This record gives sequence, structure tokens and C-alpha cells, in this order.
Amino acid sequence: MQLVKGKHAVREAFLAGLLDRVVMSTQVANRSEMTAFLNELRGQGVKIQKVTPHRFNQMVTESNHQGVVGYVREKHQATFDQILEAPQNYPFVVILDHIEDPYNFGGILRTCEALGVSCVVYPKDRSTQLSPGVAKAASGAMSYLNVLRVVNVAQSIRSLKRAGYWIVGTDLSGGTDILDYEPQFPLALVLGNESKGQSRLVSELVDLNVSIPLKGRVSSLNVSVATGILVHCISQHLS
Repeated sequence: MQLVKGKHAVREAFLAGLLDRVVMSTQVANRSEMTAFLNELRGQGVKIQKVTPHRFNQMVTESNHQGVVGYVREKHQATFDQILEAPQNYPFVVILDHIEDPYNFGGILRTCEALGVSCVVYPKDRSTQLSPGVAKAASGAMSYLNVLRVVNVAQSIRSLKRAGYWIVGTDLSGGTDILDYEPQFPLALVLGNESKGQSRLVSELVDLNVSIPLKGRVSSLNVSVATGILVHCISQHLS
């Protein structure tokens, strides 16, 4: 079971049919606006455990939980091999090249799901991992999106290239203006580390880099914000 926290993430897990049980502080459960949601949960057989605020804080060590956590069944999702075997079914993939901040990770997942990305790939080492904090920042996106952990990002990119994917990197100092870029699919967009950008091996594997034209004096964007712009521009070309 995966733990998700916060009202929105719990509700999305419920709507996706993945919610097994809920633990809720009585301080939250007794609010009138929660009545309809609790009735929905009971109607679908979701187990509800109400505990005192003190007991809830003993049970849930994560912060920013809003007095609600849910236990979610693992959802069926595509494997990396399935993506390689049928790239036409997964035309737009995002690869995270060692993102470290869980809130960036969650925000990227939320953006990708909302804008039609087929799958997000991330590495098992030197990267933030899926966690309740990531799930909360993703605001329910993990209930729908294929999120795959791989051993090696560079090797995964090589496999995608052999399967016919165009590999698009990001470069703030150069590259094709994203507003002028006409993507070809299937496509994998690589997003680099918050401070170091793309790793050297990844930079050698990309087919081209794209950039976001900046008009102000600030020289860079937060990776989650940049993702929103890049994914939006690329997704407009998806059929």
C-alpha cells in the first residue's frame, strides 16, 4: 500500500478506484463539508478510521497532511518494456535526469498528467523518490500517470532511441526556441537536475535541445515551472 496525504490526493485516489482505507483526524471528520465525501467513501466500501488529533499525529509523521491520509492500492501501469514495444501508444514521455526536490517532482507529475504526457521516467539513485510528500504535491496525478523507476537514465534513453523516440533535451543557454520547435513523435523530453542541469552522458545522447525565451532579468526558471511551459508547447502538437 502507498500512503497519500491531503484531501485532494486522497479524493483523486478514490475517484481512480485505488483507495483502500482512510485515516482521518476527528477534527477534520466532524466538519460539515466532509460529510458528503465520507458518505461517498462508505458507499464504495472504503474503510474509514477516525482518531483524535493527538493520535493522528502519532500515527502520521509526515507533515502537511491536512488531517487526512489514505492507503492506496498499487495501480496497474505500463512497464518500460511495454513502452519500448509500442511507442505509438506512449507518444510523449518525460525523463527526469536526477531531480532532487520532492515538491518539484510532484509538481512535474501533476503538470505531466494534466497535459497528456504518457509516462514519466526517473532514476533509482541520486534522485528524489516517490513519497507521500511527492504524492501530495502531485495532487492526485500519481493515481493516473505511468511513473516508472529505472536503474540508469542514459541506458534508458538509448533504449528509447532504438525504439524510435526523438530525445529532446533542455538548455537554457541555447537550443531551439520552444515556440519555434515542431516536435516529431514519439518523443522523450529530458529535464535536468535543478542546479546541474543535464548530466554529461545525457547531453551526448539528446537529438536536440530546446530553450524557453526569457524576457526579464532573471536568467532561469524553476524546473517545475519550466516543465509546464515546455510540456504545454509540445503537447499542442499531439494528435
